[in-house]
Amino acid sequence: MKTKKMISTLVGALLLCAYLLGVVNEDLLINSKVNGLRTLLLPWGIFLAFILIAINMVKWAKKRRSSAYVFGAMVQMLLPDPYVERTIKLVQEDKKVVKKQKESEGEPK
Repeated sequence: MKTKKMISTLVGALLLCAYLLGVVNEDLLINSKVNGLRTLLLPWGIFLAFILIAINMVKWAKKRRSSAYVFGAMVQMLLPDPYVERTIKLVQEDKKVVKKQKESEGEPK
């Protein structure tokens, strides 16, 4: 039930943003004052949509739902990482430390 609510909220926010961005014909507007109001409310609508999505993602992540993992993987793939080389080096160093600890404890590789 909560997933349906999340999807309907997301669809509603997208439709609102589409309307505010002007995808819909301006013939449907009541008057020109609404056009100015649309310009003022657009950043707040986008901000509110991101907040709602973030809140739901945190809830899903706490419940360890697979959709949160999929969303995180998609975001990680699509957003650029400015410190790729540094991150790779840190991961390699951490792996070396773990290997040395296992070898010093006498566990097989």
